[in-house]
Amino acid sequence: NPYREIAAKPKSPQTLVAHPTLENYVVNSYFYRQGLEGLQKYCADNNGPSTIGVLLASFFHYFAYTFDYKKHVVSLGNKLVEKEVKAEEDGWSVYKSGLAIEDPFELFYDVAHVVKANNFLHIKKEFALAYSKIANEAQSKRDIITGKELIDMICEPVSQDEGRD
Repeated sequence: NPYREIAAKPKSPQTLVAHPTLENYVVNSYFYRQGLEGLQKYCADNNGPSTIGVLLASFFHYFAYTFDYKKHVVSLGNKLVEKEVKAEEDGWSVYKSGLAIEDPFELFYDVAHVVKANNFLHIKKEFALAYSKIANEAQSKRDIITGKELIDMICEPVSQDEGRD
């Protein structure tokens, strides 16, 4: 069985769901089911950022500037996963220098295997842009904006011509 359970994930009847294609296999979907309230509680319990805005800015900064995409895999686990380990355990490419994302349900599957190098660079630029927008807004003298206003500011509409790649 290629599936491994990460012991640190909280388990409850609300988060354990049947796998859609494998009989007698249960998937822990704790991160999906808790919503923002669960995320806020998780951060408070783990001495993390106190607001969703800080958490969002931290996310964009980390994945734009800090995360080592050449060595590691994006994973919802509690520790960094090295690409070499994924290559040994699950047959992932060690030589892929771009984005690699471990499926949270099927840990052997790289959901980013279809992302080409130029699209990966575009994603990193968008993370950096989103972080800079949040940081600029935080340092402005304007009133604090709502979460929806923040998301609207980050997610500018793309014209029909820009959206074609």
